[in-house]
Amino acid sequence: MMLPFAALILLTWVFATPLATAWEKSVTDLGHTFDQSSQSHSQSPGRRLQVEPCPVVRWIELCKGFLEAGSCAQLSKFDPSNVRGGCRLRGPPTSAAPARLLGIGGLVTMKTGEELRISGNLHMTSLRLEAGTLIFENAQVVTSPEPPPGAENSAIKGGAFRSYGRVIFANSNVTVSSGAAKEGGGIAADGKIGAASADLMLIASSLRVQNTAAKEFGGGIVASSALRLQSFDAAARTLLLDADVDIKELDALAQASSSTSSTLTIMNSTAATAGGFFAIGPVVVTGMSAINISDSHAVADDEGIGGGFSTLGKLRVNGSSTIQIQRTTAPVMGGGFQAAQGIVVTGMSRMTISDSSSQRTGGGFFSYKGLEVTNRSTLRIHKAMAGGTGGAFRVEEALVSGMSAVIVSDSRCLSGVGGGVFAQSLQVSHGSNLSIRNAFAGGKGGGIAATTLHVTNGSKVIVKNAKSQGSGGCSYNSNVMIERTSTLSLSDCHALSENSVGGALQAMRGVQVKDNSHLYIRNSSSMRSGGGFDSGSHVVIAGMSNISILNSHTVSGNGGGFSADKSLRVTRGSTLSIQNARAGQHGGGFFAIENVVVTDNSTCSIHNSTAGSSGGGFLADGEVVIDGQSKVKMFDCHAITGDGGGFATRTLAGANVDRRLQVSGNSALSIHKATAGANGGGFYVEDDLEANSSIIEIFNSSAGEDGGGFNVGRALLGDCEVRIRGAAAEHVAGGFAIRSGLFLSSGSISIVNSTADSGAGGLVKGPAILTHSKLAISDAGGDEYSAVLVANCLQLGPKSAFLMEDVNGGHGLDLRNVGCVCTAGTLQVASDATLQASGDLSSSFMKVAACPSETVYLSGIHLQSWSSALWSSGGSPPSHVVVENVSVDFEPQLDNVQLLEVEEGFTINSLVVSCPSCTNGVTFISTEHSLHAFSPKADLKCPNQVMVLNGTTPRCTCTDYKILWPGFVHSHLF
Repeated sequence: MMLPFAALILLTWVFATPLATAWEKSVTDLGHTFDQSSQSHSQSPGRRLQVEPCPVVRWIELCKGFLEAGSCAQLSKFDPSNVRGGCRLRGPPTSAAPARLLGIGGLVTMKTGEELRISGNLHMTSLRLEAGTLIFENAQVVTSPEPPPGAENSAIKGGAFRSYGRVIFANSNVTVSSGAAKEGGGIAADGKIGAASADLMLIASSLRVQNTAAKEFGGGIVASSALRLQSFDAAARTLLLDADVDIKELDALAQASSSTSSTLTIMNSTAATAGGFFAIGPVVVTGMSAINISDSHAVADDEGIGGGFSTLGKLRVNGSSTIQIQRTTAPVMGGGFQAAQGIVVTGMSRMTISDSSSQRTGGGFFSYKGLEVTNRSTLRIHKAMAGGTGGAFRVEEALVSGMSAVIVSDSRCLSGVGGGVFAQSLQVSHGSNLSIRNAFAGGKGGGIAATTLHVTNGSKVIVKNAKSQGSGGCSYNSNVMIERTSTLSLSDCHALSENSVGGALQAMRGVQVKDNSHLYIRNSSSMRSGGGFDSGSHVVIAGMSNISILNSHTVSGNGGGFSADKSLRVTRGSTLSIQNARAGQHGGGFFAIENVVVTDNSTCSIHNSTAGSSGGGFLADGEVVIDGQSKVKMFDCHAITGDGGGFATRTLAGANVDRRLQVSGNSALSIHKATAGANGGGFYVEDDLEANSSIIEIFNSSAGEDGGGFNVGRALLGDCEVRIRGAAAEHVAGGFAIRSGLFLSSGSISIVNSTADSGAGGLVKGPAILTHSKLAISDAGGDEYSAVLVANCLQLGPKSAFLMEDVNGGHGLDLRNVGCVCTAGTLQVASDATLQASGDLSSSFMKVAACPSETVYLSGIHLQSWSSALWSSGGSPPSHVVVENVSVDFEPQLDNVQLLEVEEGFTINSLVVSCPSCTNGVTFISTEHSLHAFSPKADLKCPNQVMVLNGTTPRCTCTDYKILWPGFVHSHLF
């Protein structure tokens, strides 16, 4: 039945009058007198109040007396409870048995408009206190407000305590074991927002809040200004003296060097926002103090921020202090907590968050500003989850500095970026560490998502076992810089979706590793480009630094080890090492859109690398420069269907740039065991090969088409050494294929054990010009129609040599100057140059298609253990052939071997033919268009070595001076 409002007022007055009389009688029976005129505890300390067994006592009387150990008092909700002036609630000493205060008939609220001081050992049940200022001094208080059901839906602020100004805990131990309110389920410091006079402070105190709830803010605590935990120091001493707090016990503790730190513990608290506590101002934890929050939750679907706590100010943890948060949740952001203005953990402090989650962002915590973990401090996050971004945390900027550590394990974000960490800028510096293990992102950056990742001054970032559906399995960044003896280590990282790039790392604005620093990537993969990492700009390794990639691959894209949209520079004693890499398309080891530069005593090493198309070791869509005593070493590299088993330079992006190879400055290029499905088993260069004062060696390489050793546009070689061994091409050019001319000066090319259908040693389209140089081909072989070396023309300058040893095939040298490609002549040999050959060629040493009306000079040619012709025409015969300073040593015994066959005529100025195994020696048979070497039958005796000098040769001798063999009757002998 509903009563009229006037009736409710009347009933309240009727029942309140006798109750007041009962209070007065109980006090009189106890034989105590109270000064009713007292306005504050400082004016009258009051008398001891002995309440037995547990009578009803007026609030105003409790404010002016003492409670004895073991005493009990009850307070009624009908008490006119708002005491004017201050109130001092004094219990027995903390070492004695507690006094008990009980609310009658449910939750009872007692108020004072000014200061309420609480001291001594008190246990309160069903009692709630409000005051202008609330001070706990030398107190030990346990309160259980035991709110009625639905209390959190009321207008109450502070389920156990409410202050309209400051709340101070000084050398006190307070427990709030239940409570419910609109704001601050346990405690509300409800002063002027942002004012220092509204701070909630713990000084050498312990506050425990549990089983509390708030409809709106702060399931455990709400503070309109700052929340501070600190030890008893000089500043705290001054503050407490100004507040007229008894500090004798604190002074004694300080003199005894005892701990005076503070602790805030919140358990099982819920609110729409800030499950544990909510502070409008900053949160400061210092002086070895601690905040411990567990099983607390922000529950509002659209406003749930900070499962553990939320502050609109900055969080600062200092002076070996700690924050520990576990099993907390928030729907919107900050599963562990939210600190809007930033977070600082410094001075050997620690923060630990575990089993926290947010349905949107910041599973561990969230801040609109920065995070600083500095000065030997530690942040640990374990089992954090966000539905959106930042599985462990999301901040604007993150700094880990001063030998500090951030450790994240088992974190994930389900649909956003940054399974471990999300920050616009992430810097780890001055001997600090960031470690992330077991992370996942439904978007990009399985471990880290940061616009800038900067690791510097002896620091380390380690990400292990991270995956992302999008790009950057371990880390997704715009710019990555590792410098000053620092390390970034990424292992077991995978980018999973069909269009993902950067299995371990994506850096859209480039990667820089400098000043004795290191980037390690192990066991990584992506579906598209950059199995190890993908760079949207330049990759720089400088100053004794290192990038090492092991076991990485991309399924369908470029760069099994990494992909760079611009250049790669390895300089100043640095190293790039890639092992066990595979790309679905180009660049098994790496892929670079622009130049690749290895210089200043640096090294690039690629081992066991495969590309589905071109560039088994790497592919550059620009020039490759190896300079300054640097080394590029490649082993077991393969281009399955394309060019360049070791590496290739090719036009892919279409830019008008030079795609050459330069090896210079006492540098070395070494390729062992490389294959290409198309051209250039060792390497393929779209433009020129330029080598000076360096070494190029290629061992055991093969090509499905041309150039088993290498295939280049033009070869400009000066004072360098090129070694090719065990090269093969299924089409032409077993050793090398040069498409625009070979120019070798003061250097050497050595080709051993090479094979091809044609040009077993090599193919030169254009002139082959040697000056003070040597070209040596040995153990090269092809079929009976092939040639060892094919070129448009050959020019041997001063002190040069072309040597062939134990070669096989049809021809030794096939010169094709059809159309007068070489205007200077098809064959030119300087007087001090030489051509030497040995082997088994079925056709001739030299096959020549000369320029029309050209006179070809055969000079400086020395053939050993020979069995075939010196010369044969190649379809475009010269007008005349001149032979000078040529020797041929036949092995084994010959019968009738054609030395020359020409269309017009020939001149023999100096020719020596020998046949040590010919019983009757050797001589010549000549026609107008041919010259034969002949070993006669028994009736004709010739020398074993015969010379043609200026058109004449010694005659042979005959038995009985007769020529019995009919074939010689009409022959002309020189």
